[in-house]
Amino acid sequence: MDAESRRGDRLSRRPAIGAVLIRGIQLERNRLGHSGEAMRIPKILEEGGTNYCAHVAAAGVVAELALLETGVDGALASIRTMLRFARRNALPMLVRHLAALRVSTLATAGRIDEAERTWQTDELPEDLEGCLDLRGQSWREMEAMSSARLRLLVALEEFDAARDFAHAFARVAMERGLRRTWMRTLAMSMALEYRAGDSAAARAHLVEFPRLFAETDCVMPLVREREISLAVLNSVAEADPDPALATAVEALLPALTDAVAGKSSVPTLTTREADILRRIETQRDKKIASDLGLSLDGVRYHVRKLFLELGARSRLDAVHRARAMGIGLSDLQDFHRCLGSVSP
Repeated sequence: MDAESRRGDRLSRRPAIGAVLIRGIQLERNRLGHSGEAMRIPKILEEGGTNYCAHVAAAGVVAELALLETGVDGALASIRTMLRFARRNALPMLVRHLAALRVSTLATAGRIDEAERTWQTDELPEDLEGCLDLRGQSWREMEAMSSARLRLLVALEEFDAARDFAHAFARVAMERGLRRTWMRTLAMSMALEYRAGDSAAARAHLVEFPRLFAETDCVMPLVREREISLAVLNSVAEADPDPALATAVEALLPALTDAVAGKSSVPTLTTREADILRRIETQRDKKIASDLGLSLDGVRYHVRKLFLELGARSRLDAVHRARAMGIGLSDLQDFHRCLGSVSP
């Protein structure tokens, strides 16, 4: 191909690349219509010669929309398809990025063993410096890698290590002026503290987010943690009398409420959530923690999350709602004999 042809080829790709980047911005603002149009990488980007940034932006949109529309299994299927393309075309940086997206998706779903295997198989960096390095990888790769590592640490309930990582991650984002990345670290740090049982720390991480949202209109970091975000935002509004903060929180709530309402009426529980659901009617938290090898705070986090998933107000209500939805009936059939025997 001569120089003129190569120039023409690059120019022909610009509209597709521009459309991908615009979709990425729309997605971050939670304003990308879920029509299925962005559920695959545009054909022109799969024909070779396209820069890494365009592929990564497209992959992020595809994986995120798949997760929102079809759940974890749909997102993982999309990532597998993109990984085959990346490996077939010898695109190692894209492979690493997609592997990080896979780890994030698995960790969020509580599929911890699979997430750890992916991290090891694809030789992703184990140390903090390797994840946060901006000399050997782009900011997009750094963001994906660090987000995946932080989500995995939280899923493993290694809360102290996760806090140290989140602090360093946020510092890099602030120092480099990566506002989108900073907003992601705030949302993930909020989820971390909520899981660790520290509601005050969760609220503290979220106080800065409404101001940044007012400046950027970027809400997707909270939508990714939507159930926890909704709970913490409501508690922020109740705990802080600042009228400006209350106004900012009110502006955020509709996007999160719509995201929660848009979910399937029958939630998909992780293996860990199902294990705890089978026990909450007959066992106290300490017994559950002992049986499942969890911390007490970890059990309480999962119980709170079950309440959010099922729309329940108590342990007994959660079991009744699960039965009504047809969740785990075979495992719960003998629990009726102990009704009311365990206090919240």
